[in-house]
Amino acid sequence: MMKNYYQFEKQKSNRLIWLLSIVALVLISCLVFSIWLYHSILVSKETGFLESEQIAKKEANIETVESIERFHGNQLYHVVSGSTKDHQKLIVFIPKSKDGKKQALTVVHQSDVKSKDVILKKWMSSCNECRFVDIKPGIVNKESIWEITYYDHSGRYVFEYFTMEDGTLYEQLRLRPSLHK
Repeated sequence: MMKNYYQFEKQKSNRLIWLLSIVALVLISCLVFSIWLYHSILVSKETGFLESEQIAKKEANIETVESIERFHGNQLYHVVSGSTKDHQKLIVFIPKSKDGKKQALTVVHQSDVKSKDVILKKWMSSCNECRFVDIKPGIVNKESIWEITYYDHSGRYVFEYFTMEDGTLYEQLRLRPSLHK
């Protein structure tokens, strides 16, 4: 009788070890998959940056690249910021199409436009209760713009576009906050 009890306890212990091992394996697999997915998404967002850097260097005579970003308005652009040999700061908009057709670049001399800092200060003075998210250069309908994203006082996610030329408000898009929180 005692022998059966010990065998039963041993079997119960073995089942528990197997169950915990399977749960641990599933959790580790989920973690590995999540890390792989996150990494592959980041890599896909930066696909073509090296090619865009080479295009900016060749066609816009940029010598030093400071940053490369993505902007997706009506079309996807890689935005290369940098400076030339004679220290002119440029923003180069390189259109990216799905069919791979080469399109004309848009080159903006930073000395000819309102700077990111000027636009940001102007925005901050007009939006006291807002929570800033990001500012980046972009193009909307062939107009070079600064895109500011933020949350307003009502919790709406807002995209505001200011022209680079004079800093006037070009367009604004407000997304309603989710009704299900």
